Amino acid sequence: MRGRIELVLFALALVCVAAIALPLARCGGDARQPAVEESWRPLREDDPREVSEEMVRRYFSYDGDFQAWQRGVLELATDPLRSRVAAMQPDPTMVAYEITVRVLQVETRSLHRQGDAAEATVRARARAVPGAPGGEWSAPRETERTILVQLRRQEGRWHVAEMRYLD
Repeated sequence: MRGRIELVLFALALVCVAAIALPLARCGGDARQPAVEESWRPLREDDPREVSEEMVRRYFSYDGDFQAWQRGVLELATDPLRSRVAAMQPDPTMVAYEITVRVLQVETRSLHRQGDAAEATVRARARAVPGAPGGEWSAPRETERTILVQLRRQEGRWHVAEMRYLD
């Protein structure tokens, strides 16, 4: 049951814009603001490692503002991921329990680059907290996942084309 709950958290983040289930980046505010207590620095969109880590932060962080989440993710996405995110609707569970998700840690484990394509393996740890506890969401949850991030370079900038769980 616990494994299913963790999978639901990540599926909500990937499938539901209103539901982001992994704490990898800070909730609310500027989507470019880094996770944890780092000092702010501009994103280097010419570096696939930085873009993949920032996308994981944005994708799995959620502060209750679906449109802000969607805008932040779309800035770094390209198709097919872009089309899926653009078509997403807020997740009813995330809305009902007022769940916020904060990305606590992001670490690139590997990066392979070939021409205008790259693939990064990113390990992320996140914490989801219900604002209106009840039912299955009576307490905060923390999870850690490994994500494969596929990137494409377009006009000198890296964009994320796809993301999927490896574990």
